[in-house]
Amino acid sequence: MVFTGKPSKGCGNCRSRKIKCDQTRPACLECIRTNRQCLGYRDEISLMFRDETQVVVQKARSSELSRNASRAALVSTHPAISSRQGPSLGPGPDAPVSEHDAVCFFLQSHAIPGIFQIKDTLANSLSCGSSNGSPSQQAVQCSIRAVASAMLSRVRRLRSLSQIARQEYGSALKVVNQALADPNEAKEDATLFAVVLLALYEVISCLQRDVFVPTSLMERTKLDMIPEIKNALGNKLILIIGNLANLRAELHTAAITSPQEIYNAARVIEADLITWLTTVPSDFMFSTHKVSPTDRSFECRFHGLRPYNDEYHIYADIWSPNVWNHYRCARILVSELILAQAHKLSHISPTILTEDFRFYCKSLRSTASHLAADICRSVPFHLGACNAEVVPDTPILPSESYIGGLMLLWPLFVAGIVEGPAHPQRRWVVQCFQTIGNTWGLAQALASMDLLTVDPGMFSSSEMYGEAADSLVVSAGILPVSIYHVSYHSLPAMKQYRELQASSA
Repeated sequence: MVFTGKPSKGCGNCRSRKIKCDQTRPACLECIRTNRQCLGYRDEISLMFRDETQVVVQKARSSELSRNASRAALVSTHPAISSRQGPSLGPGPDAPVSEHDAVCFFLQSHAIPGIFQIKDTLANSLSCGSSNGSPSQQAVQCSIRAVASAMLSRVRRLRSLSQIARQEYGSALKVVNQALADPNEAKEDATLFAVVLLALYEVISCLQRDVFVPTSLMERTKLDMIPEIKNALGNKLILIIGNLANLRAELHTAAITSPQEIYNAARVIEADLITWLTTVPSDFMFSTHKVSPTDRSFECRFHGLRPYNDEYHIYADIWSPNVWNHYRCARILVSELILAQAHKLSHISPTILTEDFRFYCKSLRSTASHLAADICRSVPFHLGACNAEVVPDTPILPSESYIGGLMLLWPLFVAGIVEGPAHPQRRWVVQCFQTIGNTWGLAQALASMDLLTVDPGMFSSSEMYGEAADSLVVSAGILPVSIYHVSYHSLPAMKQYRELQASSA
């Protein structure tokens, strides 16, 4: 990629008329004043870095053809030269990959159409030298190199680049700590950006819980934490999910043990989620579409996959499916919690098992399956496979962007674990994880794939769920207990994570 300078941020009309644009969205005030249709704004990062890959490849091929022709002519006149010719030194599949290549790969797969919040920080941090700039800018540089190297090392399967990623991650941790220790640097956007990138590194490298949500975070939901939707709607969902996380943390720490208390608290969260659903505006809803069994063009855009049950969703923008999947995951988790406590209550007080109660429990299990299928239907839109079906003005993620795959890691895992290992939905989710992991270098996707191939399913235990449990699949390769019910703190990955943190301190 070649840096081409910082482009104009103005809309198409203002640039063509060579006047200043106020960059108001969705349409600038100048276009509104002159009754013109605002043509929108360009993707700043994609314009700053021009992809020269194909040009370089063509030049290399032309040069190689020229060398081969010259060599053939030389060998024809001097045959002895052929026996002295050593092996070709041209670039091959094992050619070394530098950090610069990794950063270019990161930039190419990081563009989000129409989003400019982090682009100035990214451009400014990349433009200054590695030893120049403030600690926060240096932290962003180290974090970008760590994330980029980790991603490309997974895609190319390069152990040497993976080692570079770990070194850069350690350097980034040190510089971030320095920035956080400075009262002024700690307030910089670049410092926050570096922290987000370090979290992304842990996802990519698969170092990853039932922990309490900080009170300060819960209190600051007035911030626009989920862009592009109404603040009240997004903030309400954040609060509900935070309450669910806190309830799960209380179970983990044994702060609450009464099945009746847990059941009541979970029912309150379920009611809050249902209320949230009723307040969703019509322009935030999605539509369901079906792919013809003979249509193979969709598979080409969907990285060789077909939509689950040949169905997929179309959303209003790139953030909507992520918000919907947060809601779906929360409903699934709270349904599981209610079913587990309901089974405990049925042993304590058998009179609770009325027909209405049994019907309610069955409906919870059915709801979990339906929501998991909806998560699967959101995948094509997340991965940029719906370009031909989307309204031209709707911003969507390009098919080469890893952002959609990153957003899907947790929802897809939940969708896969809802059903048993022999269920078609589980097998489809495993294929998706394999594609996401190998295409964008997200190791957590491959780790999730490995777990789902041996997990018996969230609802596999009749001891925990009674009548709502699925039929247990008995197989030599299937775990006796679902990974969903294993404490995060006892997982082997935590040991590796703590060792890495200690070595970077």
